[in-house]
Amino acid sequence: MPLFLFCLGVVLLPFLFWLPEQAKYVLILIEIMWGSAYFFVVNRNYKEKKSLFTRGGTVDYNESPVRYKISYAIMYFLGAVVLFVSLLVTLFPKEA
Repeated sequence: MPLFLFCLGVVLLPFLFWLPEQAKYVLILIEIMWGSAYFFVVNRNYKEKKSLFTRGGTVDYNESPVRYKISYAIMYFLGAVVLFVSLLVTLFPKEA
């Protein structure tokens, strides 16, 4: 499902050029698809307790459950912030 959402978003990219007056809505749709794909992958990896590779080394649930949960909480938070900001910029562009 996440790969399908990501690929569908990529397929919709040319519509930005083919439908210039509807570009805002196409961009919103693409952002929502890519954001959903990101959250599907992060959620699946968290449920399967997969190891997480960070700058500080590998974080494994069995070795350090608190660090593991904090790392995934940061990933969820950053993903939500990026999606929220990109939607805000798309919905309310600054007039030049």
